[in-house]
Amino acid sequence: MQHLHKLMRLTTRDVVEVNLRAPAYVFLMDEDNYQLYLDDAEFEYYGGLVRNSQIQLRAPFLDQWHLVIEQENKADDLQVSIRIVS
Repeated sequence: MQHLHKLMRLTTRDVVEVNLRAPAYVFLMDEDNYQLYLDDAEFEYYGGLVRNSQIQLRAPFLDQWHLVIEQENKADDLQVSIRIVS
């Protein structure tokens, strides 16, 4: 499964800001759910399909978090910028 993946340590004060040039699926998930995602099983996440240019996500608790981004249209180039605002 092709996707952009970023592992980050986030606190409840951190906001992950993702800017996209085309619609994409943006998932923020913990370690267990990332493994389920990799296993192509049902998983829980924050985020979803982003059709506008930006989404902001906040982790509900201090932990290591996986940010996964998948282009909606696989033929399009994935152009994304990620910023963490504390």
